[in-house]
Amino acid sequence: MTSWKRNLFATWFTQIFTITGFSISMPFLPFYIRTLGVTDANAIKFWVGVATAALSIAAAITAPVWGVLSDRHGRKVMLLRATLAGAIVSFCMGFAPNVQAFTVLRFVQGLFTGSIAAAAVLVSASTPKERLSYALGVLSTATFIGMSIGPMIGGYFAHIIGYRGTFFMSTAFVGVAFVLALTLIKEDRPDARVKAASFRDMTLLLNRTFIFALITIFFVRFSISIAMPFTALRIEEVAGVKDPSGMTGIILAVRSIIIALAGISIVRLADRVEKLGVLMGALALGALAVAPLFVTGDLLFFAVFFVLAGYFAGGSEPILQSFIGGTTSPSQRGMVFGMLTTVGSLGFFAAPIAGSAVAIAYDIRTTFLAQVICLGFTAMVIALYRLKHVIPVMKKRSGRGVPVPME
Repeated sequence: MTSWKRNLFATWFTQIFTITGFSISMPFLPFYIRTLGVTDANAIKFWVGVATAALSIAAAITAPVWGVLSDRHGRKVMLLRATLAGAIVSFCMGFAPNVQAFTVLRFVQGLFTGSIAAAAVLVSASTPKERLSYALGVLSTATFIGMSIGPMIGGYFAHIIGYRGTFFMSTAFVGVAFVLALTLIKEDRPDARVKAASFRDMTLLLNRTFIFALITIFFVRFSISIAMPFTALRIEEVAGVKDPSGMTGIILAVRSIIIALAGISIVRLADRVEKLGVLMGALALGALAVAPLFVTGDLLFFAVFFVLAGYFAGGSEPILQSFIGGTTSPSQRGMVFGMLTTVGSLGFFAAPIAGSAVAIAYDIRTTFLAQVICLGFTAMVIALYRLKHVIPVMKKRSGRGVPVPME
């Protein structure tokens, strides 16, 4: 097996354990906040949004720093940093005395973790350009496999060992990920003859294509995330039961498995056809699948369309990463992915804040209507860019106006 494939699958296993650990608390975050002394319904909505956003804004601050450091000192050490910090902070979350302390810990987690970006940089730096979409698609399946296992474990054990106990389980999973990364991933030291990226080089990247990628990653993450923190509360409404942690865990687990399939099928389709066209179509279909979640009062109907929406939106980020990674030098991919992570984290930051505002002003279900609008708008932005910058080049390359694959 070639070295890039060995690293891909070693990183894949590491990410499964990492994301499993981080997603264990996902099914019961609103209910854990209740146990920290927040009982008012609007206050719970507010703190769910703030706690979710705290991690993202912190990641936005430090992602470019980690990206540049990875280009200079190696990618493996960045993944080790992310997993070790994640294990320590998860352990501390189990002792949070109140919601304010818990939110601060979420912020600290965002400052020092970022395992998804670290793994993507490590894999993309050693993968041949022609296999980049495949590698990032395979890596994305690890994220969603972890997001399927984690909620199931969290939803089940929350009733047995309590909410606080599940954070110690999270520590164990992320700790195993650290050991796997330390022992399985092999990385050559950065070549001293190759100039590593610096902060001053960031201005050189601000061309039309990269600016489009930054705008798109913001709207993709904003669109996908605006209703996500309120999924458990929406399921509570639809199911008509108090604290449906186990039920939420199962639905999120199935959705994550389906998204993992999207990471292979949709991303590989984008490699064969044209990346931005597939991305636009997937987001548009995702908007159509979310629409019923606004009106339904049936749990099974909600679950089916919630899972379907995840499939269409799930392959969007690997496609975008491949699109921009294929036009970037391997020696600068840490910086590039760091900037993408920063702008994408701003989308993750803004989404739950906007979702909280919508939920407080209207109701929980209206956050899903907002998601429909946002996904449709993002697809339209991509369509306008393709119409102006991609389609004319495709026609020129084919000579007869017949579409040809584009990087």
